[in-house]
Amino acid sequence: MKRYFVFLLGGIVLGMVHCFAWGSQFPTTLERTLWRHSALALAASPALVCLWFILGYIIDHILFLGTFLEERMVGSNTYEVLTFGTAGLYIEVRCYLVIEAFLALRSLPPSALETVQWSNFIPHI
Repeated sequence: MKRYFVFLLGGIVLGMVHCFAWGSQFPTTLERTLWRHSALALAASPALVCLWFILGYIIDHILFLGTFLEERMVGSNTYEVLTFGTAGLYIEVRCYLVIEAFLALRSLPPSALETVQWSNFIPHI
């Protein structure tokens, strides 16, 4: 179970890294809006699954002394819909962000095409 939370935490961190591009320039306002919503969804979907597990643990072990989840939650449709729904959303959003990163290359600023004189940056005698 701890390994599962590590993967979920990694997904949240990855979503937050994509949120760093919040103020970046995008070719169109639609692409900027889609990037922002996708970055938020990327960070929020693992967080929802974590919240679901934490609430389930609290309900099971504190309120019902370990019997609630065994009787009602294992194999329930609610658990499956939430888990697989957020996993599907996560996959779709990741695919969009990868595609958008390549689409953004079509409108680079002119300074991105300048030749860099690397010898100016390398210390030499």
